[in-house]
Amino acid sequence: MKENLRTILRCTGVALVVVGALVLLPAAAEAQCTPGNHGVSIFKSCVSPKNSCATDADCSDGVFCNGPEQCATETAAGSNVVDCTITLTNPTIHCDDLTVTEACDAITGGTGSPASSCDILVISAPGGTGPGCDAGSNLGGAETCTLNPGESIQFRANYYTIQPADPDPLGDQATVTVVDTCSGGAGGCSTTPSNAQFTASTDLQSGCSPGTPVDCPSDGNVCDGPEFCDEAIDACNDGPDAADSTTCGDTDGNACTTAGCDGAGTCDQGHVTTVCTDDSNVCNGIPACNPANGLCEDTDLADSTTCGDTDGNACTTAGCDGAGTCDQTHNTVTCNDDGNVCNGPEACVPATGLCDSGPDVICADPICTVCTEATGVCDPIDPLPAECQPGDEICRTPGFWGTHAGTEKESSIDITGTLITAWNNANDPNLNICGREITNADSGNVNSALEAICVSVKGDSRRQLARQLMAGALNCIITNSGDGDSCVSLTGTLCGGVSVEEFFTPCNAACAAGDVTIDFDDDDDPLTPDVEVSCIGAIDCFNNGGNFDPTDGSCDEAIDSCHDRDLDNGCFDFQPPGAAGSPKDCNVARKNEIFVPIPVAP
Repeated sequence: MKENLRTILRCTGVALVVVGALVLLPAAAEAQCTPGNHGVSIFKSCVSPKNSCATDADCSDGVFCNGPEQCATETAAGSNVVDCTITLTNPTIHCDDLTVTEACDAITGGTGSPASSCDILVISAPGGTGPGCDAGSNLGGAETCTLNPGESIQFRANYYTIQPADPDPLGDQATVTVVDTCSGGAGGCSTTPSNAQFTASTDLQSGCSPGTPVDCPSDGNVCDGPEFCDEAIDACNDGPDAADSTTCGDTDGNACTTAGCDGAGTCDQGHVTTVCTDDSNVCNGIPACNPANGLCEDTDLADSTTCGDTDGNACTTAGCDGAGTCDQTHNTVTCNDDGNVCNGPEACVPATGLCDSGPDVICADPICTVCTEATGVCDPIDPLPAECQPGDEICRTPGFWGTHAGTEKESSIDITGTLITAWNNANDPNLNICGREITNADSGNVNSALEAICVSVKGDSRRQLARQLMAGALNCIITNSGDGDSCVSLTGTLCGGVSVEEFFTPCNAACAAGDVTIDFDDDDDPLTPDVEVSCIGAIDCFNNGGNFDPTDGSCDEAIDSCHDRDLDNGCFDFQPPGAAGSPKDCNVARKNEIFVPIPVAP
């Protein structure tokens, strides 16, 4: 912008809002567009936040009866976050378009973190053009917004939480980077980026709100008067007694009761009763107070020694049951745990009266696993029999494939692109993920592996599934393209013979149809009904070298993970894999709006 432009600063405060405007104008402003005029206007408003407290304890007056006082924080009513709106306008008298490339905000003098942020999101930019004009956009890099004369863009800065030690007022400076497009056709224009800045301040408020006075509930006893909050003891207290229980004479001769005041405030001859504690043995009767002496006494209903054992169960003896009658199974032999979880719980055998173990734990894979006595879990046999040794699968995570898809460094190897080419050369049609044909590992087109792996999910589970499916496909290709000594044919099913095949093929079809789950049928157990399986969880487990259990969705660590194997299968030797060759391309793919899953009808 021209150095001879004069600067006008205007700051206005209204109630809890601080506003300001910074205007750059030519020496002589005119009523309409005049070629050669250059400048922007910036306006900012900030809501005054709370700051004099950090916790409710900072607001307490120590008086119980006043109720607990509260401190307004970012999670409670009365936000404790600096919340500012920044408005930048390309004036009508400015004939050139204006491109906004970045928006930042800084807290000056604050004690919290972060003190500044360039993650300031766009609120609106009506009429603006470019990917950065949409609400929720974060300007930077390819995210820009171009304004015609008279158009504006708004940002919201609310990243900073006020701290108790922050100064009052608290300084705040907005910085918006703009570039004049010089489209007005007049001299004096420069396309050098310029920073439009405005410094303002915001006042801090107490942040404390008063408590609600304590309302003491009634105890239902009219004799002791209404309850009230007693500040002398910081607790609820009873009111004055309506009647003195000591003045009520006891006239009924019942040693289990005493006279006193009843709920109506009059003398009651039996309002206090001796309470007898039940010993839980119903056979000796329910304990009751004896009016003659005021003592609790039992009354036996049946003598357990008179019950004969008639049912032949050697684990029990006859006696009195809870109903006060003879019970043939009421005393049970107690069996001690032998500490071996694999042989089931110990129990008494009725025929012998001896303790015996319960049914043994049967391992689903008795050849490769054995039950561990301490846990009852089927663990791998050590050492593993030859038939239980793991196969030769090779796998890596989506993060690996996304950063090894190019040669941005001299030591980089385009592993991802090489495997895609190998599969497509051997098959027609080409590799297909979520209904989208994959032909390359470049960013910026819908047929790229990077647009599946390097993705900002943004709440779309199909994008997350496409990321896992793309990595799973590359793991299947490198596993199936060599036998350890030489190359083998890649024709046929993509993941044929690989442990993830039973999930990969139906999950890839489900993704193309707009779904992220499948109904899985365990062919090994025809009596087990279908279960709904999360495709993301199943494919992610394989990509991370684990064993997926569809019955509960768990992912167990593999005995010999496919992550531990070199990227050398006898056909391709990518060991060592070299430096990451596509982090920049992957970052570009992450930020753009290109995604591999094909759109599906709503």
